[in-house]
Amino acid sequence: MNFPQDNKAENEKKINIYSEAELRQKENSIGNNAIKKKVNILIAEDSEADFILLLRELKKGSFILEYKTVDKISDFENEIRKNVYDIIISDFNLRGFDAFNILSSLKIHNANIPIIICSGTVGEEKAVQLMKEGATDFLLKDNLKRLNTIIDRLINEIEEKTLNKTQIKESE
Repeated sequence: MNFPQDNKAENEKKINIYSEAELRQKENSIGNNAIKKKVNILIAEDSEADFILLLRELKKGSFILEYKTVDKISDFENEIRKNVYDIIISDFNLRGFDAFNILSSLKIHNANIPIIICSGTVGEEKAVQLMKEGATDFLLKDNLKRLNTIIDRLINEIEEKTLNKTQIKESE
């Protein structure tokens, strides 16, 4: 994938998309005492324009973003085997595979990672089918305003599950 933000070296590691100045500005807008959560997101997208739109919206979030992009099912499967991701954001239609393939791959690899499907072409019936197959949420690409709200909700759910697991282990 040759998106402008990626090069060979950067594509092999997780990328923090904020400059130091942007982080300081983000801290000031959220409050100096607020703890910003780091979120590691795997993005399955094959359109550079859509990828840039996603990043633009994600930069507005109240979290520190690290991400990796993939545009092949083999790269996706490699990533979920090798790395830990908090959330997956996926286009519905990608070259040679779709969101159903991604959901199937997550089940095969026992990867319990919340997944948000973003599409511009999927109708209501397919969106419902995706949710039944395990998608956490669905967004239309022409209305990404809910994206960061969804991510914040998912972060809170992940933290609650982690806290509950810790409390259960401590009580045993």
